[in-house]
Amino acid sequence: MTIDKPKASSLTLIMPTWTPGSYLIREFSKNIISISAKQKKIIQLEKIDKCSWRLNCNKNETLSISYTVYAFEKTVRTSFVDQHEAMLNGASIFIIPKTQMEEKIEVSISKPKQWKTISTSLKETGKTSFTAANFDELIDSPIQVGSQIIIDFEVNNVKHQYVVIGTGNLNKSQLVKDTTKILEKTYSLFNSFPYKSYKFFLHLENNMYGGLEHKNCSSLIYDPMGFKNKKDYQRFLGLVSHEFFHVYNVKRIRPKELGPFDYTKENYTQLLWIAEGLTSYFDDLILCKANILNAKEYLNRIAFSINTYENQPGAQVQTLADSSFDSWIKFYRPNENSINASISYYLKGSLVMLILDMMIIKKTKSSKSLENLLLVLWEAYKKNGNGINEKNFFSYLKKISDSNFELIEKYIHTTVSLDFDSVFKDFGIELVKAYKNKNEKNEGYIGILIDERSMKIKSVLNNTPAEESGLNVNDEIIAINSRRVDSKSYEKTIKLADKSKTLKFLVSRRSNLLSISVKTISKPFNHFYIRQIKSPTEEQKLFYKKWLGKDWSDA
Repeated sequence: MTIDKPKASSLTLIMPTWTPGSYLIREFSKNIISISAKQKKIIQLEKIDKCSWRLNCNKNETLSISYTVYAFEKTVRTSFVDQHEAMLNGASIFIIPKTQMEEKIEVSISKPKQWKTISTSLKETGKTSFTAANFDELIDSPIQVGSQIIIDFEVNNVKHQYVVIGTGNLNKSQLVKDTTKILEKTYSLFNSFPYKSYKFFLHLENNMYGGLEHKNCSSLIYDPMGFKNKKDYQRFLGLVSHEFFHVYNVKRIRPKELGPFDYTKENYTQLLWIAEGLTSYFDDLILCKANILNAKEYLNRIAFSINTYENQPGAQVQTLADSSFDSWIKFYRPNENSINASISYYLKGSLVMLILDMMIIKKTKSSKSLENLLLVLWEAYKKNGNGINEKNFFSYLKKISDSNFELIEKYIHTTVSLDFDSVFKDFGIELVKAYKNKNEKNEGYIGILIDERSMKIKSVLNNTPAEESGLNVNDEIIAINSRRVDSKSYEKTIKLADKSKTLKFLVSRRSNLLSISVKTISKPFNHFYIRQIKSPTEEQKLFYKKWLGKDWSDA
């Protein structure tokens, strides 16, 4: 790093500890192997905390900072370099003087001759040189160097591009066709694309799935052989839809705490239910309205989310606002008790947004929906670029609907159970609680999750026979009723257990053998599905069409 004109004779260099969009302190400076500073002579660097260095320099001389970074973690949040490629995510690579974060930055890439392409959303100033308006833009602009496959396409006369790293069973023309549908439908919500061009970085890696949003691009990672199976491919397109929606929601419309950033510590907000919950609601809804999912497929996805929510005890413990605020220490750091103590702001946030959308449609007699709120938020952002708070959100909500939404506020700040039945009935649909198969109705249940190989307990669910009996996480189940069990015989024993009698568990706990008595109960519902009622009213059909953009008969 070369600084032509140091701002002061005493400088503090910083390296980010986290990357925007992923709310966990990742301590990127742990990968700094060596660092030095030089003008005409070597300058002493003093490390003052985990991510900062201080130095004294001559303001009239060019300052050079040399450092080496270890980069070998292939995720959308980190950097990876080997003999085939360099995948550079700014937060995990770049250092900056604290006083010069708002200044223009020039980046020069030196690459092996066999690496043909440099891909980035940064402004190109030469074949291997680029500029960023400031440090925020540099951090927000991944750089991919190698021999990646480039797929160019246009949507509404704006250039878009897939940058594909790796090979698999991807159908390029189908991918472009379906991505175009997603982008066109998203465009219709906001009436514009807020960029001159956009890139999807698609990393094909075995058994991986995830994404990270950026202002003018997104990073996706996905299984290379996951494009042929219909459900797998639809799941991938859901990822595309989700990360692209973030172009508007999070990268522009955003909680006020999320930009400008302090890269050296946590940036707390209670509004990740807007940042991620709202996005998670619209990602699949856009697929439905773009005719990538039919109505039945979409309703099945909602039912799956409800099933997950209803069977997570933590939903009755952690509020949505607290889930957002504590993402830094809970969501990204799950343990064996997370299922009992927390709830995902993605999951519950999306379900609250579903209920809100339906409430708006009903209250306005189908003249408005959550899409109208998006547009109001978008227009407000374009006026001043400011972030929003919860008061702004509900104020805009009242503006489009002339209504208050105390129930939604209650869903955000308390653990009261979400009431789906009361909103679904207005749309001619109903939530059915059932079992995956009929026989499960009579099966036994104790409330644990086990590792099938080791037969150790991974989680003990709250308010279940297992918890009441004293079974613990990491207990190794050896026998039940004096018979040795493996994963298959254990499952069969629990299923067929007489609920009027107790089961005698023999477990190993920290090398000690214990006998524990456990009673079984009837298995909870584990399969939720949504179906249309048989005789809907015209109003129910109208609301349904406003919600999904599909006629009643399309289901």
